[in-house]
Amino acid sequence: MADFTWIIVPAAIIGFFIISGLKKAKEYERAVVYRLGRYAGIRGPGLFWIIPFVDRAIIVDKRKDMQLPLGAQVELELENSFNLGFG
Repeated sequence: MADFTWIIVPAAIIGFFIISGLKKAKEYERAVVYRLGRYAGIRGPGLFWIIPFVDRAIIVDKRKDMQLPLGAQVELELENSFNLGFG
């Protein structure tokens, strides 16, 4: 068993490194990635990988940032309303 320790320990460390860098952003989310504190890009949606201990990902929900002008909101409400013709 001691003969394979030199293979098992590095493989476990590399596996932990790879798995700890996997992140997931939902369809309506994006991840802002900072590398050593500086902006490095936007990732997502879906599964992506960051460099552990070097990169930091902050998940941003895009649903909260969607704002429509008042005219567009009124048009959407008019499009979504319909008359069935029952009176």
